[in-house]
Amino acid sequence: MSFSQQTIAEWNFPNNPDNAMVDIALPMNAAATIVSQGGTGTVMFTNTGATTFSAHATNWDNGIGSKNWEVTLATTGCSNITVSSKQFSSSTGPRDFKIQYRIGAGVWTDLSGATAIVVAANFTSGVVTSIPLPVGCENQPAISLRWIMTSNVSVGAGVVSTGGNSRIDDINISWNADHYYRSIANGNWTSLTTWESSPDNLTWNPAAMAPSNFSRTITVRLPHTVTVNTNIRTDETIIENGATLNWTAGVITLANGAGVDLSIDGTISDNSPLNVTFNAGATWTLGAAGTFIKTSAGSANNWRDNYNSGIVNIPSTATWIVRKTGAPNPSVSTLNMYYPNLIIENNVPGLWVASGSSGFQGAATNTVIKGSMDVGGTGTSTVEFENVNTNANATAILGSLNIRTGNTLRNYGTGFEIYGNLICNGSLLYDANDFRRLIFTGSGA
Repeated sequence: MSFSQQTIAEWNFPNNPDNAMVDIALPMNAAATIVSQGGTGTVMFTNTGATTFSAHATNWDNGIGSKNWEVTLATTGCSNITVSSKQFSSSTGPRDFKIQYRIGAGVWTDLSGATAIVVAANFTSGVVTSIPLPVGCENQPAISLRWIMTSNVSVGAGVVSTGGNSRIDDINISWNADHYYRSIANGNWTSLTTWESSPDNLTWNPAAMAPSNFSRTITVRLPHTVTVNTNIRTDETIIENGATLNWTAGVITLANGAGVDLSIDGTISDNSPLNVTFNAGATWTLGAAGTFIKTSAGSANNWRDNYNSGIVNIPSTATWIVRKTGAPNPSVSTLNMYYPNLIIENNVPGLWVASGSSGFQGAATNTVIKGSMDVGGTGTSTVEFENVNTNANATAILGSLNIRTGNTLRNYGTGFEIYGNLICNGSLLYDANDFRRLIFTGSGA
């Protein structure tokens, strides 16, 4: 099972010789088989397939509209169903196929998106990938699929001969749950024990598959921590206040669905060396009491560029923590960047000099901290944070600037404009160049 799909039935023919029996299936399809219809030769399972072996047969001559490969299976409880397959024909075997479906003993209907399959003497031409089945095929005790000839033209552009060979492999019928999901325990995103699901947001049952971008609302609930350690796709995901999404590896891809695609009212910890990916139009938000933690060296710019209605709207009361926890130096964004309360801290023994991509830099930068800035935070070790922003505008801190004991702020650029107070129990350093100003702005002392 992958993170977004569960196999209903799959024929991949791993053995030599193999047989017609399904190789991977939900229990209701454990006895499903593949057959050939219309008067082809006996089906064999010894020829090479796309990866291992395949089903193959001869006698496809004069087979237009009649000769085909066919499977029958149940889709009870399954929705958003797709079909994939790979075909091969010898030079005198059939070139043109289409997929048809029927429900129960109903009529055969062409499957949109799979009506012009052109097969060659390889397993790369006659491939269909995740073609959706219509809604009527969902939750059925029996549906059938057939790969039927649409011409008598051979792969070699002649006429299909009696000895022409047709092979089929990697037939996969999968489903994607569009249920609501909510966490029931700490655990990995892909673990079924982490989730329960509901078709109506009222009746909840143990999850049959992990949530994905095909799901409806996905909620990580208080006090759970859900860990992402592989590639996932998601949408309409909510991290409740007091809950945590701990991203340690892989890529999170956010699809564009209805409304905001990732709402963080609790905590998200970006620990992956890879960058978050937003599909066109996908957005995220940080709640007024939400916390964003960046420990990885992956760019923070994708987070900046895909904030709902613009990063300028990030709430000033939220918290953004740049925290060193290992070898990677966590990155910051400085170009046209708005932060809520910003904390820079180090949990690795020794001094961390937060410069380069970990500091404020560049002549075109325009950085605004809508809350307060805290150099040191609750880190177990010390940090020396560098500001080499040389834009004509100083880095604006709309709250206070707090440099904690043992920690250092390098004011090496244009400087800071502070609307609140300066609390310096550590060190404030200046270089010999630039303006390196401290501008105190506001009505109070």
